[in-house]
Amino acid sequence: MRELMAHGYKVTYVDLSIMYGRSTAAASQEYPAYVIRVASIAEFENIIRSVSQHTLVIPIVTFNYQVLRLFKIVTKYNIRLGYFGRGMIPTPALQKNLLQRIFSNIGSYMSVKRLVAFLQNQFAFYHKLLGKVKRYDVIFSAGRYGILGIGTGNKLDMKTAQIIPINYFDYDKYLSLEAMREPLVAEPYCVFIDQCLPYHPDIKLFGLKQIDPEKYFASLNNYFDELEKRFKLKVVIAAHPKADYSNNPYKGRQVFKYQTAELVKFSEFALTHNSTSISFGILYNKPLVVLYNKEVGELFNRKQMQFFNDFIDGHFADTDIPAEAQQLGELKINQEKYEHYKYNFLTSRESEQERTVNIFINSLSQL
Repeated sequence: MRELMAHGYKVTYVDLSIMYGRSTAAASQEYPAYVIRVASIAEFENIIRSVSQHTLVIPIVTFNYQVLRLFKIVTKYNIRLGYFGRGMIPTPALQKNLLQRIFSNIGSYMSVKRLVAFLQNQFAFYHKLLGKVKRYDVIFSAGRYGILGIGTGNKLDMKTAQIIPINYFDYDKYLSLEAMREPLVAEPYCVFIDQCLPYHPDIKLFGLKQIDPEKYFASLNNYFDELEKRFKLKVVIAAHPKADYSNNPYKGRQVFKYQTAELVKFSEFALTHNSTSISFGILYNKPLVVLYNKEVGELFNRKQMQFFNDFIDGHFADTDIPAEAQQLGELKINQEKYEHYKYNFLTSRESEQERTVNIFINSLSQL
């Protein structure tokens, strides 16, 4: 946003978290001048009504039934609509065969809640199909599958929108570290990409099941102990940005915050659950080990995580089982699958040499 404003663009960030009951901010928290906090649909409509026809509205939520009213308002005033399609990861939903998609995650398809959501989203889809809500005018897509992040009716948008290739955040970070030559850790190490699963605020916010911190960290730490002995290196932790590990739950292991890319760049290999930061392992050609255990299974379907792992030809491990019994084997990478991941989720041939902010600013003058 700062770079946009530096180039003379007026930027407004409309915060809808209060309206949707998802605000975690303290009442006394201060916001930049360009942030407008909205508490009702009427307030949102007043903002859209007041903007000029040259405005580009870019939602950061995917289109579905829950936000249908917002899109109806943007349609009502015929404001140009854009979207940043990025942040996709491999899931069974990417499989072309419907039966494969269903049987890879059959439990969720038998859920009443999932069925209701499906029917509601079909209702939203027909609004887009029949022109009751407008399709996107422009889509900034990171990789081949970035565009799928649009949400319901994305194939309709693909037919009519201008599609501009960009990069995923992590790819831009990767470009920014090309000149980095000195590692943060002097001795050989591997890095665990933490997701703050026991304490992540989104778990409670979205009504997901809380996992047991004691069991979760005990399982990971026991596994890390074994890895350190076997590979004769140390495990360091790339903490999630929302994590507060002032009381270190990783048995005193080094914890770094906001430095995931820097750690992965010089690591021997990387460990993760299903973090999008797996992208750094792909870009730096590091072997990747996808970690699962009973507590993780409370949040993520095991078959989905195995699909995630198989997509990159990684190494799947259950930390509740001793590492020695799982025959982790030699850690290697599948270069072909890494390239496939890179251009499907992170960047494109057209955008891989340029930062996204430059692409975006240059494109605005041509819209």
